[in-house]
Amino acid sequence: MVDVGMDQDEAMQIVAEIFAAGAANAAARPSAAALRMRKMRANKASQSVTCYAEKEETKSVTKRNEPSQSVTCYNTPLSSLKEDNRKRGARLSQDWSPSPEDRAFAKALGWSESQIDAEAANFRDYWIAKPGAGGTKLDWPATWRKWVRSSKVKPANQSPSTTSAPDKIPIEEAVRLYASNGYWSRHAPVSDVSQAPPEILAKHGLLPDGRRAA
Repeated sequence: MVDVGMDQDEAMQIVAEIFAAGAANAAARPSAAALRMRKMRANKASQSVTCYAEKEETKSVTKRNEPSQSVTCYNTPLSSLKEDNRKRGARLSQDWSPSPEDRAFAKALGWSESQIDAEAANFRDYWIAKPGAGGTKLDWPATWRKWVRSSKVKPANQSPSTTSAPDKIPIEEAVRLYASNGYWSRHAPVSDVSQAPPEILAKHGLLPDGRRAA
C-alpha cells in the first residue's frame, strides 16, 4: 500500500483494522472440535426431548386407560347390565289383555270367548297382586299358555264323559266260542245263544236253542 503512494501511517492503520477483523472472525467462527461438540450436544438434547415426549405420551395413554381399566376390572360392563335387566323380566301391566295369539291358543283347547275373558281376568288379577320377584316374568305369553293348560276350566265344547261300551265281537265268533267251551261271551251282540241266527248255530253244530246237535 505504501508502494502505491499511500501514507505509511494510514497503511498501518488499515492493516491493523484488517488484522483485528480477522481475529474477530476467527474468534466468532468455532473450531471443528467445537462444531462436533455442538452437534453431539444437539443430538443428545434431541434424544432427550424425544425420550421425554415418549414417556409423557405413554404416561398420558396409561392415565387415559386407567378409568377404562378400572371400569372393566371393578364395574359391570354396560352390556352386561342391559342383559341383566332383560333377565329380570317385568311385571304384568295393569291393562293387560290376551293378544289374538293368546286367545287362539285357548280356543285351540276348546275354550269359548266367555271362558277366555273370565280366565284372562283371573290371570290379570292374580299376577298384578303377586308381590315381589314372583310377580315378574320373562315371557308373559308363555306364562298365559301354561296357565291355560293348567286351568281346571272345562272346554265349552267338551261333552260330558260317558262310559264307553265294551267292544263287541261278531256274532259268529261268539257262537264259535260257545260251541268250543259252552260259555256265551258278554261281548256278543246278543244276550243269549238262542238269539243267534239258526244258520250260524247250525254251521257250528248247534240247534236253534243252543244245544249240541246229535
